[in-house]
Amino acid sequence: MDWASVPADLLFSISSHLREPEDFVRFRAVCPQWRAAVSHEEHAFFQPWIMASRWLEDEYSENFVFYSLSTLKTIKVRVPDMKGKRVAASGSGHLVAIDNDDDLSAVLVNPLSGKTTALPRLPEFFHDNGTHGWVTGEGVITVVLYNWMSENMALWCLGGSCG
Repeated sequence: MDWASVPADLLFSISSHLREPEDFVRFRAVCPQWRAAVSHEEHAFFQPWIMASRWLEDEYSENFVFYSLSTLKTIKVRVPDMKGKRVAASGSGHLVAIDNDDDLSAVLVNPLSGKTTALPRLPEFFHDNGTHGWVTGEGVITVVLYNWMSENMALWCLGGSCG
């Protein structure tokens, strides 16, 4: 079967019945035609979400609850790569996780696709002082982490140059 030749209206109809974010990401990963059949604006999985909490209030679990601003509903997402890590930053559809056992080890995580990117080891001034920040951008992702105790910051650009 030539999966790329499935009509776009049928693809959109199928995608509207997907309930799990990871299924939707897999759907869009089949081929460029399937990805193009459903734009970001046409599906709730790409509307703004707010991270509400982790399930059971466990700071180091792999389970998250997001709140969809477009559907006004909560969405539970399991992110295995977050087990044993805490969220230090979020934004642009990504989370920055700090390892519970090594607070100088950080990773950028896309909770929908599960893709992770290890960040360079954090500078020593982050050890035992807390790490917080934000993530911005599309294509070129900028990660800013700061430590309010030492008033120091770290900045990374991924996927291009900060120019």
